[in-house]
Amino acid sequence: MLSNLLKRNTITIIDGDGISWRNVIQVAAKPLIENGSITQSYVDSIIKSILRDGPYMNIGPKIALLYTPSSKLVKQTGISLLKSSVPVALVSKEHMINLWFVMAFSDSEGRLKLMQAMTMLLTNPDNVSQLLSARDIDALLKVTNAVGII
Repeated sequence: MLSNLLKRNTITIIDGDGISWRNVIQVAAKPLIENGSITQSYVDSIIKSILRDGPYMNIGPKIALLYTPSSKLVKQTGISLLKSSVPVALVSKEHMINLWFVMAFSDSEGRLKLMQAMTMLLTNPDNVSQLLSARDIDALLKVTNAVGII
């Protein structure tokens, strides 16, 4: 599933120095807005959720999975990835993030499949290490495309 959804046009690499977490989320979500997967309201909902509930989307060292359960704001299942070379604080310095995945689910089946793929990708320490050390989009795609499920 990742190779079907995570493509060159849904991956962004930035320096990250001096950018706020809110701006990172906007930049990370932009490919999904542009390809019609989500609306700006979906991105606003993610930001409101973090402001309300804190940085619970920080799922491990340097990784954030950004999504909101409101499928009404999703047009089609999709995922984007923003890699920041310099870690950016998600709300506070205790939550420094380099890998920002924005996920959108149009239905429960899409959610299940995408979450399975992300689990396969991110529970493998070698995959995470390769993602964090990747310097270009091709290197990121090599890792994500190797997750051969669904």
